[in-house]
Amino acid sequence: MRTKILTLLCLLGAGILIAQAQVKKRPAAKKPAAAAAAKKPGATKSSGKFAILDFDQWIQHDLFEDANNIYFLDYKNGESNTLRAVDKKTGEVKIVVPRKTRRRAKILCAGADSSNIYMRLEDIGIVRFNGTDVNTSEVLVKQQPWGDDAYLVKSMEGSKIITSPNGRYIALIGINNSLVFDQQEKLITGYYGDAWDGILSNNGTLFYHGMENICILPKGQPTPNFRDKKNAIGHKEWKMKEIGNGGGGEVTAIWRDDVDNVLYVAMGEQIMRSPMKNMKWEEAYVLPGENKKFTRVAFSQKHVFAETDNFEKHYYEWTNKKLEGTPTITKQMEFETDIVGKEKWTGLERKEKISSVSSVYCDWNGNFWLREGDGRFFIYNPNGIVGLSALKGKITKSELPPVD
Repeated sequence: MRTKILTLLCLLGAGILIAQAQVKKRPAAKKPAAAAAAKKPGATKSSGKFAILDFDQWIQHDLFEDANNIYFLDYKNGESNTLRAVDKKTGEVKIVVPRKTRRRAKILCAGADSSNIYMRLEDIGIVRFNGTDVNTSEVLVKQQPWGDDAYLVKSMEGSKIITSPNGRYIALIGINNSLVFDQQEKLITGYYGDAWDGILSNNGTLFYHGMENICILPKGQPTPNFRDKKNAIGHKEWKMKEIGNGGGGEVTAIWRDDVDNVLYVAMGEQIMRSPMKNMKWEEAYVLPGENKKFTRVAFSQKHVFAETDNFEKHYYEWTNKKLEGTPTITKQMEFETDIVGKEKWTGLERKEKISSVSSVYCDWNGNFWLREGDGRFFIYNPNGIVGLSALKGKITKSELPPVD
C-alpha cells in the first residue's frame, strides 16, 4: 500500500512539472498592429519641397547667380571673405575664391550675369573675375581719390552688383552713391544717390528704390559726385504716399516680370505694380486691415512668397505671380518642413521649422532661399525643388578647410 501511494505522488509531481514547462514555453503575445507599424520621425518620406544648407560663416545679405551656379559671399568684414557656389543641377558646394590672405584684395560685394562674375574690390574698383585670381582680374571701373571728377571713391563700397539681362550694363548700388557702367562703350552712363536694391534693363535704364521711394534713371550723361537727382536727365521719382494708400512702412522689394514686362514693388502693407512702359501704378495686393507690413517679398513666374511683421499671420504664399486668389497664410512658429534634425541642447529629433528669416531670394529655377540667422538657408519650392539634387530632403553643412 505504501508503495502505491509513493508511486501516485511521483506521477502527480511529474504532471505539475510538465504543466509548468508548457506555460514557460508558451509564445509571447504579439504587439498590436498599430504599435508595430509606428514610425520614428526620421522615417517620414521627403516631399522634395525642402532642403537646408548650413554655412559655417556669416553670408552677406544678397545671393546672386549665373547660368550654372548660385553664389554665396562670406561677410566682407569676416575672417574668411570666401566666395562659395552651389551647382544648380547637382547641389554640389564648391569654393570659388578661398579665404582672404594678406595679398588678396577684400571682396566688398559681388554680382553676376549669365556667364560672368563681377566684384567690387577694396582699394581697386570693380572687376570682372577671371576665374582664378581676384588680383589679376580685369578692372572695369577703377577706384579714384576723392575729387570733383571722381566716380568711384573709397567710401562707395556698394551693397551688391546687378546686371542687365543682355550683360551689357552693370551697376554698383548701395548707400553713399552708386553707378551704372556700359561695358560696350566703356563709360559710366548713370550716377545717382542711395539705392537699397535695383533692376537694370537692356537699354541701360535703372529702376531702383530707397527707403520710401521708387525711381527710374534712364541711360544718360553722368555727373561726378552727383547727389542732387534733379540734375539727372530723365530721372523720375515716386514717393510711397504718391502711389500707395499712405499706410506707412518702407519699400522692401522690387521685381521685374520679364514675361509680361511688369514691375512689382512691395511697400508697407501693399504690393504695387506697373507696366514697364508708360508707367501707371495699381495695387496688386494689400494686407487686410491688420496694420501690419511686408518685411520681405520674393517672386517667381509661378509663386510669390512674403513675410510680414504679424506673428499670427507671418508668411503669405500665392500660387501665381499676379497675387490673385486667397493666399496660404502660416503662423510664424508653424512653418514646418519634413526634414528631421536634432535639437541643439537636448539632442531630441524633431522636424525643422522656419521661424523668422532675414532675407528671401528666388533663383531662376523658382526655388526660394530663406535665410535664417547668419548662414542657414531653407530652400523651399511648393512644386518641388528644381535641381540641387544632392541637397533635397536633408541638412547639408558647408565648412571651410581649417587654416594651416
